[in-house]
Amino acid sequence: MTLSSHLTDEQRAVLFDKATEPPFTGEHLYTSDAGEYTCANCGNKLSDSHTKYDAGCGWPSFDQAIKDAVNYTEDTSHGM
Repeated sequence: MTLSSHLTDEQRAVLFDKATEPPFTGEHLYTSDAGEYTCANCGNKLSDSHTKYDAGCGWPSFDQAIKDAVNYTEDTSHGM
């Protein structure tokens, strides 16, 4: 994937270095507007707003992604 020059340092870390933004700080956590969520790097659609829900974890949660838009990787770090 090509790295876009318009990304912030935090966006680069999240998208390419498996970082996370601090919980309860993201701009989309409390958003309830209808629409689509897209990749900050390439602009591809990832999820629709109707699949978003409040999991209480501090990050936006979705119960389904656009078909073939997201690669899922099991996280076994930190004892998970």
